[in-house]
Amino acid sequence: MVKIPATKAGLPAITSTLAEGISVNVTLIFSVERHHEVMDAYLAGIEAAKQAGHDVSKIHSVASFFVSRVDTEIDSRLEKIGTDEALALRGQAGVANARLAYAAYEEVFVGGRRYQALKAAGPIDTSYPLASTPLATLLKEVALRRDIRSFHFIQRPRALA
Repeated sequence: MVKIPATKAGLPAITSTLAEGISVNVTLIFSVERHHEVMDAYLAGIEAAKQAGHDVSKIHSVASFFVSRVDTEIDSRLEKIGTDEALALRGQAGVANARLAYAAYEEVFVGGRRYQALKAAGPIDTSYPLASTPLATLLKEVALRRDIRSFHFIQRPRALA
């Protein structure tokens, strides 16, 4: 498995690596827009791999959509604003962003024609973890921000049958 950042330069690398039948670990996805681009690169790579005769059921890829880093950045901006309204929003941006990303995932992998066409042609690995927050980072944030009363967890999408 090759680790590839979800940068503009990384997108064609995702496609070409998958096209060679090599699994990828796509990291550093922060926005829903980039998430769409990664899913497109993933599908293009799987399509090319299938066309080249690779067994796509053996390609196991991961894409990590980061949640806590979005919260860290937005929370620091909210703290600079400092109003009660702004402070009440801390800890919510990352989960809201991840929910939008999950909706995009469902649009592409549950209802998407392109994915369905690939799936109809044979088995395909659909493990595509959506959210990523290292436990150590989460625990550190808990210790530093005792005012955050609840935590949200995004479940990993189950593999589609």
